[in-house]
Amino acid sequence: MTLPEPVLLVNLTPEAQLYLDLSQETRDTLDAIAFSHVAQRFYDLMSAKIAQLEPHRPQIARFFAETMQAEEPQGIFPHDEMIQAFVELVQHSTDAPNRPEDAAQLADLLYGLYLLTVLFWLYDRTPQRAATAHLLDFTREMIRLLRPMMIMPLFTKALGKVSTIIGMVFQLPR
Repeated sequence: MTLPEPVLLVNLTPEAQLYLDLSQETRDTLDAIAFSHVAQRFYDLMSAKIAQLEPHRPQIARFFAETMQAEEPQGIFPHDEMIQAFVELVQHSTDAPNRPEDAAQLADLLYGLYLLTVLFWLYDRTPQRAATAHLLDFTREMIRLLRPMMIMPLFTKALGKVSTIIGMVFQLPR
C-alpha cells in the first residue's frame, strides 16, 4: 500500500499542521527502531510516538476534537505519514506476512490501533500516563499472540474485514 500523490491541504488549522509535521518526524525515526517482530516494533514506535506527543498534548487534543466534530472529512487522515510508517513497520519486521495483501491489512489494523491509543492517551489522567503504558504492554502481547494466527484463512478474512472498516472511516488509500 502506498500513499496517494501529495496533495496540497489548504486551510489547515495549526493543530492539524502540527499533527502532520509530527507524523512525518515519527516516520523519519522508524529507521532507528530495532529489526524485530511486528509486536515489538509497534510497541517501540508507539512508545516513541506518545513521548513525542506529550509536550503537544493540548494541541493534539484540539486536533482530535476538531476532526471528530467536522461534518465533512477534513482530508487529513488519507495523507497521514503514519499510514506509511505502519506499512514500513510491517514490511521490515522479522515476522512480516508473506502475502502483500496480508501485510497491508495488518498495517491498516496497526494504524487503527495507533489512533485508538492516541485517543486513549488523551483521556488518560493516571500519574505518568500509567494506563497508557499498560495499554501498550497489553497491545504488544496481544499482537504477539495473534500474529501467528494469520496463516489461518478465517483469521485473515476477519483481518480483511477490520481493515475495510478502518479504511472506510479514515479514508485509507487502497
